Formats: sequence, structure tokens, C-alpha cells
Amino acid sequence: MVDPKKTAVKEEEEPVTAEALERRGKRWAANFLKREPSPRRLLHQLLDKLLSPLRPITDDKIVEWMRWIMAADKTPEEFAEQVRSYDNAQRCGMVWTANFVAYRCRTCGISPCMSLCAECFQRGNHDGHDYNMFWSQAGGACDCGDPYVMKQTGFCSLHGQMDPSAQVRPPDSLMQLPREMMPRIFTRLLVYLRINSRPESLESNDASNAIMQRLDGYLGFLQDLCNMRTAMRACMTEALTSRELYRDMDLGTITQDDSHGEIKLLREAYRNYVEAVNSMPNPDVAPELRALSPALQENIQHETMLDELVFWTYKYEFPTKLVCLLLYMLPDQRYKECFTRAFVLHYARISQMLSASTDPDPLTNRVVHVSVQLFSNEQLALRMTEELHLLHAMVISLKHMTSQILISSQLHDPARNTHRVASCGDKIMKNHCYWPLVSDLSNVLGHKQVALAFVSDDGLLQMWFSYLSMYQGMNVNIRQLDAHVDMEPSTYYAAFSAELEGSATPMWALLTHLKEPGTADLTKRLLRHAYGALQQWHDAIGCPQTYEEIVEDHSMDLRCTFHLPLHRYVALIISEAVKRQGVSLAELLPAGNTMITLISHLLKLQVSFHEISAGMWVRNGNQMKGQTMTYTQCHFCCSMVDPDIYLLQLGAMTLDPDKFLTLVLKKFHVWDWLSFAPNATNSFLEADQEIPMVEACLTFLATLLCVRTCAGIPEDELARLEIATQLCMGDKTHSQLMDLLPEKSETMNNTTLFETALAYVSRYRGPASEASGNMQQGIYGPKVEVWDTLYDPIYVFLRAMVRKEFQGSMDRFTAYVKSTGQYADSKGSPWPPYKVPQSGPPLADCPDVRRILHCNTFYGAMLAILRRCVADPLVSEQVMSLAVFLLEMAVRKPEKEFTGQEMFRTDMDQPDECEDLRFTEWFCTPWSVDNLRRVVDNVTVRTERVYPSSSSSESDEMLMESMDMVVEDSEEAEEEEEDGLLQLLRRAPASHDMGESWFGPRGLRDAATTSTTSVAFGDSIVSLLLKLHSKLSDQPDSYRVPCDEQLAAHRESRVGNGPHFVGQLLTFIAKKDPLLKEHINQTRNRLWPRVTEDETPRSEDREARRRLARERQQRLMRQFANRQRQFQEQMETEEPEAAASSRRARNVREYDCVICGQSSASTDERPFGLVVLLQATSVLAHQHTSTEPLQLPTDQQSSLQLRHRLRHNRAGFLEHRHERLGNTFENKSWLLSMNIGVSGGVHVQTCGHHIHLDCHRMYVHSLTGHDARQQSISLQRGEYSCPLCRQLCNSVLPLLEDDGSLAATPPQPAYRRAEAYTAVARLLNDCQPPEYNSNFGESISKAMESMTHVTFPKYRNTTPQSPGHENVLLFVTSIARTNLEMEVVQRNGGLTNTGDAAAQLVPSVKRSCLVPLLTVLGFNAKVLAVRADNQYLPVMWAQLNGLPPGARTALTLYQPDVPLLLRDPASLLLLLVLTLPLPLPSQLYSCVVQALYNLTYVQACAALSFHLSLTRRRELALAHQRIRGGGNHMNSMPSILGRVVELLSSVPGLYVEDSGMEPLVDQSSAQLADQLNARCLPFLRLAAVLRQHLYQLTLPDPRRPEQELPALLRFLELSSAGDGGAPEAAPLGQLAAGALSWVTADGEPVVRAWCQEYRSLAAQSQSASRELVHQQRWCQPQLLRLPQQYKTIFLFYHRRHCARCQTVPKEPTVCLLCGTLVCLRGQCCKVGAANEAVAHSVDCGAGTSIFLAVNSSTIIVIRGRRACLWGSVYLDSFGEEDRDLKRGRPLFLCEERYRLLQNLWISHAFDNTRRRWIWHKEML
Repeated sequence: MVDPKKTAVKEEEEPVTAEALERRGKRWAANFLKREPSPRRLLHQLLDKLLSPLRPITDDKIVEWMRWIMAADKTPEEFAEQVRSYDNAQRCGMVWTANFVAYRCRTCGISPCMSLCAECFQRGNHDGHDYNMFWSQAGGACDCGDPYVMKQTGFCSLHGQMDPSAQVRPPDSLMQLPREMMPRIFTRLLVYLRINSRPESLESNDASNAIMQRLDGYLGFLQDLCNMRTAMRACMTEALTSRELYRDMDLGTITQDDSHGEIKLLREAYRNYVEAVNSMPNPDVAPELRALSPALQENIQHETMLDELVFWTYKYEFPTKLVCLLLYMLPDQRYKECFTRAFVLHYARISQMLSASTDPDPLTNRVVHVSVQLFSNEQLALRMTEELHLLHAMVISLKHMTSQILISSQLHDPARNTHRVASCGDKIMKNHCYWPLVSDLSNVLGHKQVALAFVSDDGLLQMWFSYLSMYQGMNVNIRQLDAHVDMEPSTYYAAFSAELEGSATPMWALLTHLKEPGTADLTKRLLRHAYGALQQWHDAIGCPQTYEEIVEDHSMDLRCTFHLPLHRYVALIISEAVKRQGVSLAELLPAGNTMITLISHLLKLQVSFHEISAGMWVRNGNQMKGQTMTYTQCHFCCSMVDPDIYLLQLGAMTLDPDKFLTLVLKKFHVWDWLSFAPNATNSFLEADQEIPMVEACLTFLATLLCVRTCAGIPEDELARLEIATQLCMGDKTHSQLMDLLPEKSETMNNTTLFETALAYVSRYRGPASEASGNMQQGIYGPKVEVWDTLYDPIYVFLRAMVRKEFQGSMDRFTAYVKSTGQYADSKGSPWPPYKVPQSGPPLADCPDVRRILHCNTFYGAMLAILRRCVADPLVSEQVMSLAVFLLEMAVRKPEKEFTGQEMFRTDMDQPDECEDLRFTEWFCTPWSVDNLRRVVDNVTVRTERVYPSSSSSESDEMLMESMDMVVEDSEEAEEEEEDGLLQLLRRAPASHDMGESWFGPRGLRDAATTSTTSVAFGDSIVSLLLKLHSKLSDQPDSYRVPCDEQLAAHRESRVGNGPHFVGQLLTFIAKKDPLLKEHINQTRNRLWPRVTEDETPRSEDREARRRLARERQQRLMRQFANRQRQFQEQMETEEPEAAASSRRARNVREYDCVICGQSSASTDERPFGLVVLLQATSVLAHQHTSTEPLQLPTDQQSSLQLRHRLRHNRAGFLEHRHERLGNTFENKSWLLSMNIGVSGGVHVQTCGHHIHLDCHRMYVHSLTGHDARQQSISLQRGEYSCPLCRQLCNSVLPLLEDDGSLAATPPQPAYRRAEAYTAVARLLNDCQPPEYNSNFGESISKAMESMTHVTFPKYRNTTPQSPGHENVLLFVTSIARTNLEMEVVQRNGGLTNTGDAAAQLVPSVKRSCLVPLLTVLGFNAKVLAVRADNQYLPVMWAQLNGLPPGARTALTLYQPDVPLLLRDPASLLLLLVLTLPLPLPSQLYSCVVQALYNLTYVQACAALSFHLSLTRRRELALAHQRIRGGGNHMNSMPSILGRVVELLSSVPGLYVEDSGMEPLVDQSSAQLADQLNARCLPFLRLAAVLRQHLYQLTLPDPRRPEQELPALLRFLELSSAGDGGAPEAAPLGQLAAGALSWVTADGEPVVRAWCQEYRSLAAQSQSASRELVHQQRWCQPQLLRLPQQYKTIFLFYHRRHCARCQTVPKEPTVCLLCGTLVCLRGQCCKVGAANEAVAHSVDCGAGTSIFLAVNSSTIIVIRGRRACLWGSVYLDSFGEEDRDLKRGRPLFLCEERYRLLQNLWISHAFDNTRRRWIWHKEML
């Protein structure tokens, strides 16, 4: 036997080695090392074994040993808690990955990339700040406490600046072992990464992922160490950043003993490391750049473990866990600097990694996850820029990546083009591999000092513009002329994205810091490099560079590119320098011919844009329209179309106006269209393309003249214009306006400016909801004055992505001017109200672009265009309006050199012959006064004399005639045909044969010769305007020159049609100079000579004849209308009296079939049916006893409270009651004493339309062939759409010829009271089901079958173990009960308070389906009553009215019959009504109601007695005894209540104090009477609604709650009302008792008999008797009450665990009926074949349930087998939804929407108010 003490001594004496420590276990070893004075040697020996590279790193024992050794004499948990107690971190540093919820506060942020975790945000004070919640896409880290990223006022209470004296350092003994272990731990990590870095191990992403997955446990251990906060992070960062430790790393791991091959493995790992470093060299750069920084050298030398760890992060493509580990330590400032340095040293290698990656999308997110944390700090970014030339590394990386995908440019002549551009079809462009690089560059350029350093470096700028040149002219489109392109390319969006992200975003970041005058030199430096890059590009592509070459160059006619970033740099640099820095425009404009070369490509882009809009590029596919839409899209317009327009405006300001206009007209291919040649042809445009291109050219010119986006317009004015433009195209929500405004504009960056401008131009309409279920968000529309002051069609056209938006704005403008009376012309629409710009340019020292309006080319072109407008019927009014507008601007713009004193010699100096299209020679002066009245008599044209083989085209003759016919009235032309022909001959060209065409169609002729011909014209601009006015007015000489006083008082109006604007232009012309006014009058006299006096009578006679003819026509029409009205009245009065009397005698209702349209009564041969929708319902199950709605839990305590209250709702109460009844009584008795249907009942509703039953069968059968209908309707379940209103239906209720209603029956015989009771008893004894023919019988069976199958089996089988006829009868009567109670609920729970909100839920009498439903149910009830027990009802009726009890009183194991005091009076009422024959005489119905009301009142007394104190019960019993001898004393409350108390008190122990029933606080007589009244009201309401439908009566409408009880008693003809008394006169407390009426002289025996039954039960089971007599007063069903702010729900539920699977759901969803959290679409919580949400909808709502999707804020409605997204009840401060929380704005509960949602649920209206349903297939 071994002595344990000796063994222990022996173990202590032997030397302790690493093997011994490992053998003893981790806890013993940790304690030993803690006690050891010098544990270093032994610790490293132990770590040699634990961290050996031969040992798999996946071994869990390694991590466990590390934890215990660090903890020393504590447990790992205790150690971690103690280390965390020394947390002195000033920064949060929490790291998250994708799909994490974070916050961004723009008020507190310094960097736009600032983000906060939810905990720091909630602890901080951000009330009233501009913040949003967002789902992190790439991951991030919390910046709380970092003063370089956010303001200190936004720090939470735990982070920020801390007093150094308050910081507590951990003791050295606590951190001794971790400090020794940390280098070895990281060394093991690096060795693992080295060993697995062989090229064959990293061939694919899967292999690389597998390597990193094996590190999950090890990296998780390191992250747990980081979570110990400051003290442990210091140990970790010290090991990572130590150069000495890294130098000793390999020597420290190599031991002398290599028996296991460890040294060999380490050496192999080192070789792998060297090969890996050499495999990732830097891109090739110039030697002088390599010398600048270590970051640019070819190979890198690692100096710390951190350097190598960052290298492996690059090599393994930024694995998520390794990235998170590196970011966890960022709160350590020294580590952050070292990490940033290491990251920058490797940065130039990113481009290679991104280019080679097979899955770049997640990789780019992971890269940005790191870089955004490092470069958001301005000081750190500037230091990296200065020390390591970070900017050079970034630009080199971008340039290197793009240089890999260069292709030859396709601009101009590809043979001479040496330029190379980026290929947009490459994966680098398509997958946006460049995005991390440009994102980082934009981030660092957001720091002012870094941006200024960028602009100050000439070498860097040269490299940058060399990179931009790779985007210049990319994605060239070549127009297809023959066949449609086979496959449309999908590269255009990649090109637009590349230019926006790679060029525009850095540009805007630079320009943000170049605003002060002190940086003007840097701006000029930037512009100089842009000019240099453009010149190099021009030389490389071989484009023409002189004006003459550019005009004649056609190499770009069929080519188009939207990508000219260098041009946009030039435009925006000039714009910002002029606007913000005060630099003179002359200092910035290029020298020589550079400007004409600059604008040539931009002009071609504009031409292509309009060509695409005109449909000329249709053969290239829809992608061309996509490019035009993207070009003007809000995200791109500030960086593309706006600078393009501005640079073209600069060209118009500086170039010769004639040359500029000529270039524009020729490039738009409309030059030939302006020709006067009779056979002029256009070699480029088809005939149907000419007018659209003319319109496009004029639109472009108007845009140049009017748009001043980049030309210095004030920011507030521009903001108002942008917002007004969007609102004029259509009403918008706040977020839509934010999305549609130009992205880089000052309006988007300045929230205050945006909100101020929005308030100035818009009117707000709050969110609105309708009873039909339609919902509108809060929306903004333009104020009425916007149409008069800010609506600019030119700017709308510039911002409209499609032509439909422009036309929509014109339609809205037309509606406005018509509604305000500004436009009264009903024949046509008004012309666009183009806005004339202000008098001069926005900036004083800039030339006015409108100088092009006063050149000869402009006036000549306008003359030619007006000639076409007058003569060519194909010219659109849009062309006319634009031409008139341009002329108006020319007239209204004063010539600066014109003084008004010049002498005009129009007749002497103007040439007699004008050469065609030589517009510069047509006018001798630049003055508008001269040029407007210049008459061009003849035009010399070059024509082809054609000798056709057949007669010439008639279209030319029509065009010639229209030139003259426009000045003649149609009737005058008929009478003076001879004069018209003479004028036509005079105006025809003298040398031109009439057989030839003036504007001949192009085409081949048999023979043709070219000759010079003089075409007679004889018009001026003024004369053409007069003709155009007459043409548009459709009358000759329509314009009248105002007198001098009218001219002086003339006020401009921008609302009108064509004649208005042409006339207004002529008025401006007349007002401009007396010579012009005189010329107008002379031209009128020449065109329309004044008539002589001899002709005047003939004209007057003609007008008189016309007036008499119109009067005669009107008189005849009035006579005809009078005769027609008299005939109709006669037909109505002569209707056959016999037919009318026959219909009245039969009094049979006729129905209209919605299928065949026939109207007839429902007969046996062809019965009618009422289309209905059946659905299961559990609305009543969610009734509660409290008027306060239940709250959706937002914390653990409220969750427990809700769970407790839900157990006591109506469904829970009745379930317990049914269980108690089933355990106490026989099934045959208790099943007929109550109703089910509270849960899973059947609700029936109708749209009110009728249909023949045979038509219905054919209609449903016809639907089987419509596939489209089957997508939303389940024909297998009998569903169909109502043929008339298209509402969903699934059954049809047959309409009998005798429909059970007494409204249409003859008067019934009057019954005395005793006779009525006897009659009811006789009918019950003779109960037999009615006999119907086969048509009715079959339809009734089908209807009942549909009602049976519409609910779920567990809701219709109360006792599935013992089914019987009583079960089915219970289900039948419960259907009627459910529908009656639902109607009461829809009336807001009673007859009062029927305001608008409640009235929306009340079905109209027309749509009531209760009577047909009762007919179907009554038939089945009679059959079942006979089969179940035909004596049950007669016996019950006898007991109810005080007849002697039968033989059913013997007690057995089960109480055979339920005492009447425990039976439900409402269920008895329905059982009697359905069993009695229908139609039931009203007196018999009143008799039944009276008997059951007596029972109701006595039941209320019995239930109330259990809430009274012993003293109060004694007082009531004594009071009854005092008044007992006074005759019929059973009609007063004290007497009846006292008698009931007296009878029940005879049962010993029945009344106990601790029965669980709360005693009444106030037990006064008045309070007791109120309690009894309230307990009787539910029965009275139900009986009243039933009476209303049976007898087609109108329910009373009491205005106050206290009036409801008297109104119900009177309506039901109960005792006090039936005797003619006024119930209101009696005290309210006495009303209910006064309405009692007994068959016998005294009701006391009846009450005694009822109580005797109850006492018999109490003698057997007092607990059962007490529970079953208990009554509850149920309030309205309501959805759970939601908190006001959505963040309360989100923060509690989005990380809450599911109660079923105990995991956090991916899509957490909360039921708004009961507050249950379900896993939407999760497979983890399946219930059978259904997912959790679907299964829960069955349990909670009988298939209808309402859920709130937590992560999206939307409401999901599940209805049966369908589901829909209903919308959101949470809106932001602007009344908008935020589906999927994309904007992350604070959301607030919209009470109106939530009330609508609740109303739709209560009224079962989801099916017909939501249209977008999907089949959920039990997958939700």
C-alpha cells in the first residue's frame, strides 16, 4: 500500500519541467508559474511544447492552456474581469462587420465617415441632431472618443478625454505572464501563415478560406484578449510593434533538438515567406519615384510583427477575422500610427490584389473596412502623405490598375488615333475593383492640408491627369445604320460609374478646398495641368484643331462618347475659380484655337444626346437611351451635363458669334434644312428626322442662353430653382427630393439651405389614409406662385430624364393656368412659358452669352426658320415656340454699342440678291432694329433642274399655296379664287416652271443639271411673324399694333398660346423703335390691303346672314329638346297600371344578375345567390377586460406583464370555461348552452351583388382557363372575383323566394302575451326542417360546406373525442353569433359614438348578408335539432318561463343539464331563432327576447352578488323581505338582487372572501344598478342587431352613452317601452329592472327555480359554481399599442432571441396581436410543414395575423395562404416611410395609419383593400 503523503513529498522533490507541468494540468501549472520567482525559462519551455508548429493550431487545448496560464492563480473569467477593471480607454473602438446597425451623426461628425455603435449613441446626447441609423455594408469601428473624427460634445459618458491622474494602471504581477506570452502567441500565428502560404495552397478562394477557417479558434482567443480592454491591448500592441522581438522571432523559436523536424519546418516557412514577399512587388514606377518613399520601393522590408501581419492580411485578401483583430487594437494611439504606417507601406500592392481577385466585391468592402478607419484622421493622413508619400502610392495604384485594361481609342480616324483608353468591358471596370482606391483617395483629399499638398505637387498632378486621360473618350458608341445590333453591350454603366467615382469624386474633393482667394494660384496650377493633358489628348487622337477643319470634319458623325472628364475638370475649375475665388475669366481661358477644339467634342456630345432622343440611334438598342438618362441623372448631372453646358457657354462667350452659330447649325445637321433651294436635300437626316433635330438645335441654343447653373447664379436661387423644377414634374416626398437633387451641389451639402429653399417653393401635404386602405405619404407640391415665377421649361427639359417628365410638367402647368383663369382657350394647350433670363450675366466681368443673338447668322437662321414655320405644315409648334422665344430674347437684349442715333439706310445698303445660306452677307449692320425689318427680295440658290418621267409631287404645290393662303380667309378664298391664283402666279419664281417643285422631295430623277436660280421671297422677319400670327389665329390680319399709350402700359405675360406669344413679340418689336412700328403697319397693309367702301356692305351682309343662321339653329335645337322631354313624361305617366299593381300585390323582390344582366325574382327554377367572402376570424379572441390597450413590450418586464395579461383575454377565458363545463356536465347539455367562434369563427361579408346560381357555376368554370387569374385566386378553394366589382369572393348564399325577412310579408296576426309564449312552445314542439327543391337544397349544402372548410378543424370540433350532432349544431349557431358580435364590434362596441371612424366599419344595409346567412344556418339547425334531441328546446323553454321542471333533475356523476343561470342567453336566443320557422313574427321574437332578457338580468344579479361584501348582501336580503308583500315585486333592482342573494346564501360556504372575485369599491344602489345595466347591454345589443336584420328596421342612434339602454329597450319592445311609457323618464338605475316581464303573475317562482338548479350544482361543486357564474365585460379588440419612437422597438427586438430556437432571427418579426417574436422565413422554427410565422397566424388569428418586420419597419399581413406588404405605420418627420431602414432617419408612430390598420383587421377588409398579394406557400 502506497502512502499518499510520501508520494506528494516525492513529487515536490523532483525537478519541475515543461513535461511535468503539462502532465499536472493547466490549473496546477498556472498556479506554479505564478508562485515561481523566475518563471521565464520554464514558461518558454512550456510554450515551446504548446505552440510548436508541429502541433495543429486547431487544437482547442492550446487556447485553453493559454487562458489558464495567463490567469495564473485565478480562473480565466475572474482574470478577464479584473483586467477589464483597469480599462482607461478614451476611445470605444468597437469593431463590427457587415450588416451591423450603427449610427452616424452629421452634427457631431468632423469626418463624413464617422460612425458610432448603438451603445455609445444611446449614451450620448444627440437630441435634435441630424443623425441616421444605417446597416453597415463593409464593416466599421466606433469612433466615440476620437477627437480627430468627431466633436467632443458627441462623446458618450464613458469615452473622451480623461484626467491622467485618474487613470489606474494594473499591477505588474497581474500582467507579467501575459506580457511574456504575447510575443510567442503572435509568433505562432505568423508561423502558421508562413507555412500555409505556398502558391499551391492559395490557388483558389476556397483554399484560402479554408486556411483562415482553421484559425477561427485562435483568432477568437486573440479577440477575447482585446475585449479585456486597455491593459491587455497594451501587452498585445507592445509585442506587435517591437522591432527587437521581431528580429529575435526566428532565433527564439529554433531549438537545438530537431528530432521532430521542427527546425526544418520553420526554415521552410521562412522560405515561403520570402517567396510570398517577392511575389507581391510594387508596380513599376520611375526610379526617381522609388527613391521618394519606402512605400514605392519594389520590395519591402518588414521590421515588426505588425508589418508582417499586415502583409499576410494583403496576401490572404483581408480575411474578416484577421482584419477585425487588427482593428480591435486601434484605440491604442501608438499602435494606430504603426498600423497605418504598415498599411501604407503595402498600399501600392492593393491594385494587384484587387485585379487578381476572383471575388472582388466582398474584398473591396473588407479593404475599405480598414482604410476608412486609418485615413479619416487628418493629422495621421497628412503625416503619411509627408513621410511615405501616400498620395503617390494611391495615384500609382490607380494608374497601374487602369493601365492593365487599356485598348485603342475609337474616336475620329482609328488609324491615326494613338490614344489608349480603359476597356469598360473588363472585369476591373464591371466589378468596380478600383472603388477602394478612389474611395481612399477621396477620403484623404477631404482633408484640406492633404488636398493642398496634392495640388501643390506638379509631378503628382501630371501623374493624376495621365490617369484621367485613360477615361477620356472611353466607351465609344458607333451608330448602326443597317441592322439592329445583335447583342446590346452592358458596359455603359461601368463607364459612367468609373468616371463618377474615379474622376468626379476626387475632383469635387479638391475643389471643396479651393474656395479662398489665397488658393487661386493652386487653382491656376490645376487648370494648367488640365489644359496640358487636353492638348496631349487632342494630339493623340488626331482630331482637327482649326475652325475650318472642325466644321468640315465628319469623322465623328456616327460616333459618340459621353465620357470627357478632362473637359469637365476645365469647366468646373473655371466655374469655381470665377465664382468663389474672384479670378478674372480672362486669366483662365485658354489661348489660341484651344477653345474651338475644346468645345467641338462637347458639341458633338450634345448632338448625339439629341439624336438619341429623336430615335436616330434606335438600332443600337435601349442602352443608348440608358446613357442619355444616366447623363442627366441627379448623381451625374453636376459632374457631366452641367459642366459641359458651361464650357459650351464659355465658347459662345469668347468665339466669333457667326462662327459659333454656324458650327452649331452644321453639327446638328439642320444647315441644309435652312436652304431656300427648291430641291435641297439633307445627306445625313431622313425626312422624319429633320423637324426633331431642328427642335433639338433650338432647345440647345435656348439652354445655352438661359441655363446658368455653373455661371455664378446665387446658391439660394439655384436651390429654389432645382427644387421647383422637380416639383413641377410631379409631387415628391422629402427623400425623393433629396435623391433627385444634383448630388454634388451646394443644396445637397447644406441642409439648412435645402430646407429653406424647400419651404420657400413648396406646400406640404401630410400623410393621409382612406377607409379603402389606400395610404399616402407626406408629400410636397409646388406653391401656386412657383408656376408664375420659377417654372422654367428649359431647365425642366435639362433635368428631365425622359420626355414624359417634361410633358408632365406642361400638363400640370396647363391645369394650373386654366384653374386660375389665366388661360381660357379650350381648343389648344398653352405654349411653354419660357423664362427670359436676367438682363446681364450673373458675374459682372463675364461676357454675356446672349451676344450670339446679335449676329447676322442668327437673324438669317431665324428668317429661314420662320419661313418654314409659315409654309411647312410639318413644323411643330414646339419649333415655333422656341424660334419665337429666341427672337424675343434678341429683341429684349439691348446692343451695348447701339445709341439710337445711328442712320439706317436699309434700302440703299442692303444687297439685292442674297446667296443661299450665306447669312453673314444678308445683313449689313448688327442692329436688330435694322435686321428685323430687312426684306429679302430674292435668294440665289443652286438647284438641280429635274426632268421627271411623270408629273411632279403635289406636296410642293401645297407648300407653295400655303405661303399665300395663310393671308386669306377660307370663305374669301372661295369667292376670290381668281385673285388668289393671280397672287400665286405673281409670287412664283419667274424662271421656275410651275411643274417643278419649290421644296421638291429628294430622290432620283431621270435627268438633272445644276444651275443657279434666283428665288423670289420678299419677306422680312416682321412680315413672317405677322403671317405666323395669322396662321396660328386662323384668320387674316389678326395682329393689331397697340397705340402708343397701350405700348407704354403693356405688361408681359408668359401664359398663352401661339398667337399670344407671337403677338407679344411683335409688341416688343413695335415698342423697341418707331421705325419698327411703322414697318409693321406697312407690312400689314402690303399683306392684307384695306377693303374699299363698295365692298363693305357685302361683308356686313355676310356677317348678318351668319348671325341669323346661328340663331335659327339654336331655336330648332330648343324645340327638339322640348318635344323629347314631353315624350318621356308621357311614356312615364302611361305605364300600365295593371303591371304596377301586380308587382305591389306579389311584393317579391327582384335581383340583378351581374353575369347575364337579367332582373327577376329568385325562383325554384332559377334561384339567385348573394356573392360572399367567407374567412376564419379570431378578432373576438383578442378582447380584454381593460379599456386600456395592451402595450407591445419593449423590455423584459413589460414582456412578462403582457404574457400574463394575454392568458386572461376572451379566448383564454372561454377556453377555461369550456373545459370547466366539459368536466362538470354532459356534452349534450353544455354544448348547447354556449357558443364557440371567438377563436376561429366564420365571418361572412358581401359586396352586395347578386348572381344566378347557374351563372355562378359557369363563371367559375370559365376561370379555370385563365392562367393570370390563378396567380392571385385559388380556384381549388372556390375563390373567384366578383364579376362586377372584382372583389374577392369564395362562396354564394342562396336567396330563397321567401328570404326569412318580414319586411315584405303581409301583416301577421296579433298575439296576446300568454298566446305568444304558447305559440313559441308549439312551434318548438313541431320543429321540422323546411323542404326545398333540389336547386335550393344543393346550394344550401354547398354554402354550409364552404363555411365548414373555411376555418380550421381545431376551431370547429369542440369535443373531437366524442363528436355528435350537438357539436355540429354548436358550430352552426356559433357562425351566426360570430357575425352578430362582429357587427357590434364594428359599431365601436355599441350604438353610441358612431362617428366617422366607426361608421367606416359598419356595413350598409345593402351589403348585409345576415338574413341569407340565417336562412342557410336555420335549415341546418332545424335538421340537427331534430336529430340531436327534439325535446331539449321545448323543455328549456318551459324552464325559462317558469313551467314545472321535467324528469331531468336527477343528479349523476355529471350534472345532466346546465343550470339556466350558467347558460349563455345570446346562444339560447340564436338557437331558438334558428330552430323556429322563418320568417318569425315580430311578436314572437319579442316574446323570446323578453324571456331571455329576464334570464340575463337574473344572471347579472347572481354574478354581481359574488362581488359584494357580507354586510351588503345582508342589507339586500333584508330589503327584499321588507318589500316582498307588495304585489309583483320582481320588477325592481333591490328586490330581485336581494332575492337572488337570499336564495344563494342558503348554500353554506358559497360566498367566501377569498374566492378570487374582486369586491366592488362602491357598493351603493346607484353603482349596483350601473353594474347590472352594463352586464345586460351585450345581450340587448346582440338582440337589437338581429332584430334590425330580420325585420329591416333602423337601429336607434343615441348620442350619449346613457341614452343607449333606453333606446335598446324601446327598440326591442320590452316591458317599459312597450307600455307606451317613456323610459327616459324613469331613473336610469331602474330601467333594466323595469323592463322585466314574467309570464306568471309573479316572477319569484321562476327566479327561485333557476336558483334552485344553481344551488344543486353548488352543493356538488362550489368552486365550479363560483367560476361558471362569473361574468366578464369585454372591451373592443385592439392591436397592441406601439411606442411613439421606432428605435424603442428596434433596439429591443433586432438582437432578441427567439423563444422557440433560442437564436437571434435573421429577420425578427413581431406579431401585433400578441407580441410574439417569430423567425420570419426561418427554417429553424418550423411547425410541421409551415414556417413559424404562418403557423403562428393560425394559432393567434385563425389564419389572419399582422406582423411588424423589425429590420424593415414594414407591416406584413398574412391572410390564409396569402401575404402582402401592407406598408409602414412608422413615418419620419416628413411623413415618409423608410422601408428596410435605408435612410435610417428617426421614425415616429403615425396614429392615423395604425388606426386604419386596426380598422381593416376588425372589419376583415384586407382582401379587398390590398391588391399585391403573394402565395406564401407556408414559407414565411
